[in-house]
Amino acid sequence: MIGLGLALAAMPAAAAPGSWTGSGPFGGQIHAVAADPAVPDRLYAATRNGFFRSLDAGASWQTAETGLPVPRPWNGVFATDPDAAGLLWLIDAQGRLHRSTDGASSWTETGYRNDFFPSAGRARLAAARAGSARVLWLATRGGGLSRSDDDGATFAPVAALAGVEAEYVWAAPSPSTVLLAGTPETACAGTTFPLRRSVDGGVTWTAVAVAGTCQQSLLAAARSAADPNRLYALIGPYYQRVGQLYVSVDGGASWSATAHQGATLAVPRSGGAERLWLDTQLSTDGGATFAPRAAGVTTNGEHVPQPTDLAVHPNYPAVPTLWLATESGGLYASSNDGSSWASSNAGLAATNIRALAVHPLDGARVYAGYGDAATSPSPALYRRLGSGWAAANIGLDAYQVRGITLDPTTATASSPTLYAVGSGEDPATGLRDGGLYKSLDGGATWSTIDAGVPSNAFGRAIGIVRTLIADPRSCVAPPVSGPCVSGPLRTLYATATGTRGAGGVRAWRVLKSTDAGASWVSSDSGLPHDVPGPDSSYSTISGAVPLVIDPANPSTLYVGTFAQNNHYDPVSGTYDAPQIASGVFRSTDGGANWVHRSHGLPRYPGSADAALDVLALAIDPAHPQTLWASTIDTNNWTGPGSLYKTVDGGANWVLANAGITAPDTRALLVDTATPGTLYAASGGLDAANPGGVFKSVDGGASWRSISLGLPASSATALALDPADPAILHAGTGGGVFTLEQLPDADGDGIPDSVEDAGPNGGDSDGDGIRDALQATVGATASGAAAAVWRPEGAASTPAPLGAAPGWFTVKLLDGDCPQLVDVAPVDTATLPGDAGHAHPFGLLRFEAPRCPGATIEVTYHGAAFGSGWSWRLYGPSTPGDAATIGWHDAGAVVITQIANRWKLAFAAGGFGSYRPASTGSILFIGGPARQDAIYADGFD
Repeated sequence: MIGLGLALAAMPAAAAPGSWTGSGPFGGQIHAVAADPAVPDRLYAATRNGFFRSLDAGASWQTAETGLPVPRPWNGVFATDPDAAGLLWLIDAQGRLHRSTDGASSWTETGYRNDFFPSAGRARLAAARAGSARVLWLATRGGGLSRSDDDGATFAPVAALAGVEAEYVWAAPSPSTVLLAGTPETACAGTTFPLRRSVDGGVTWTAVAVAGTCQQSLLAAARSAADPNRLYALIGPYYQRVGQLYVSVDGGASWSATAHQGATLAVPRSGGAERLWLDTQLSTDGGATFAPRAAGVTTNGEHVPQPTDLAVHPNYPAVPTLWLATESGGLYASSNDGSSWASSNAGLAATNIRALAVHPLDGARVYAGYGDAATSPSPALYRRLGSGWAAANIGLDAYQVRGITLDPTTATASSPTLYAVGSGEDPATGLRDGGLYKSLDGGATWSTIDAGVPSNAFGRAIGIVRTLIADPRSCVAPPVSGPCVSGPLRTLYATATGTRGAGGVRAWRVLKSTDAGASWVSSDSGLPHDVPGPDSSYSTISGAVPLVIDPANPSTLYVGTFAQNNHYDPVSGTYDAPQIASGVFRSTDGGANWVHRSHGLPRYPGSADAALDVLALAIDPAHPQTLWASTIDTNNWTGPGSLYKTVDGGANWVLANAGITAPDTRALLVDTATPGTLYAASGGLDAANPGGVFKSVDGGASWRSISLGLPASSATALALDPADPAILHAGTGGGVFTLEQLPDADGDGIPDSVEDAGPNGGDSDGDGIRDALQATVGATASGAAAAVWRPEGAASTPAPLGAAPGWFTVKLLDGDCPQLVDVAPVDTATLPGDAGHAHPFGLLRFEAPRCPGATIEVTYHGAAFGSGWSWRLYGPSTPGDAATIGWHDAGAVVITQIANRWKLAFAAGGFGSYRPASTGSILFIGGPARQDAIYADGFD
């Protein structure tokens, strides 16, 4: 049974057939970490990929989201009660507040919703005591400071701070009534007040002046365990995480600056010794001096990740255990008071994988690159050699990796040659490097290969390098035809953000090496320079992303670019349309010159030449005049991913996205072993318009989703196992997911083996045609992965129609809809309770792409529905709006219900469907529910 988990589908405990499963690597972006005050081994962590809990002091982690209406909240705003065991609150990505009273085993909505998009670094939730009562404080950028006296059911703005921005709030441990609020000022004239202070539990507030803090705010605060009047604060730019340490000896009335900086503060509980942690530095003299204790806090032995939060054991320092959360390096733990640290990430799935590669001869060897870590280092590159992931980054100075390429001529070696591209920093100088890296031992060790790349005061100056490809015939002695079989390959091409010189002259958006990366030159002649506009604005091609090569004629290459206009319209909230030729360009002379080849690609509204951004390209190696390109409209993300095809080398492009329902196509992949088969990966928007992976078996004429089990935010990278192309890998915000594709002749998401084991000998609707051969009929059941249909007492004889308990059939009766996809049962175990309703048959899900409207018949075999049954939707009441996801009565879609059959009517963009109308798709999750007395008060 498929769980909703990652918004629409999660990792099931045991993978259903045809379902994706995640395997790591673990770690990634951790927003916050906290220890339960009364159950010390119970930890909580908020990450970019949801909320996790550990019951063994961080040795292992599991998601802890049962009851959240939209799982995998990425925003990272939560708080624990400072005194009570298992009591905590969490704000999800839609601004809804949830409470748990059992240590995150389950969550319940409090009824409060904040409309100011709370997210880590821009909001803070704190719990405090006012005598015997509990008070919650919430600070949000744009929403100010609010207070709740009813456990979060309602919040009221703090009248004394009306009109004052507040994005941080801190409450001193009880019985103190001191509160501090971060109040950044953007317009500074004279005295600056980066924080407000209350000494009476929030009744009155006083502005606290701190010299030299214009456009700064309170980022963190703590109180000395030995002296209740001694407070510590980090104050810094409100748009950053690092601040300067200030000390107050009068309960926060005045502050003195120190010479120390950091992002996190931690102290023991009141009554303990004077100990102050500033990131991985320890002070025992009230912050006057610090001793570094960072051994082991590193992503590759050299780079130190940016801390985001620090938690100490509730019995610290008697129990000298600490946990450090980092921006992109995962979680670290120390059990010896910081003398040494080690990663503590098992199960903590928050790595953002933007690059994948599989060894061409050994599918067990997979490489994954961590993306979007631009300002703080991540492990950057991981390697799986059989089972289990490990960082493979010794000498790799990359903060992030956006592309991985294996030289195929070295594949037979025990340690093949690898290239990685992205962005990073030289740890010795602190300057940016060129984002180009090479390994001669299969990823065990790396060197930077950026000779020739231009520099400025900050280091190498070409920005993020996104793609690298090798000329397959560039060995020293190429064969008469076909690729080299012995190497190494010497000619490499890469794409990057590039440089901008005087007068808007651009270079280095494409770069080339003819000596296996030993040196590089710019190779983007023909890509336009900046085009000036009115009011000092300009249009620019600000970088290139995808790059493909004609394997039969390697002097022919294609590159995809992205354009922008730097003039922002505050009324529309968008940038003006770029006025520059952009999109796809072709070179027929090995990158020396490029020509615009974008006829037929969609343009930015109001522009004749600027094609929408091209973020993915693929070429058919058997027919290299055939290519596919994805386009993105950055001013309108809601529509389906736009995919175009050319059969004349880019001279003309035509739309080829029939069946792709998800927005933001970020990766394209051709199955070279199976003509006409290719894949597209969509990043999605959110739970109400999720991403996924799509497959075409007819060269892109039509597509179907193969997304069961994937996160809603998937996927941004794809790779096939060359030795077994049934194995497909996807890079997501929760690590690498893998799918073993089983035969599915009709493409409905249910493997043939399951449908053939279904009711009536695999013909569950009794029309004389196997369900496995009908794209408009899907039959499956919870647990069908292990069960084979064997009617009791008639092992070789099909059961009478409708006599198969647990099985259901979804059938398209009418409507201009070609097929069903991703048909599956859905587990309700992790969903919020549906008050007054029971779901003994669970839920089902299906999607009907290219479907403006349809009549659907759902048959529950062996079931009977009488009075007290209704049809329920678990999804958004407003299609495309994740903030409205929850339980809803779906009687409006029911046409009839007779015996065990429900006839339902749906329309794209109408109630009952997840996706907005622009996708032209119907995506439903729901099912029958029984209402009777025992459930009337919500008891389940």
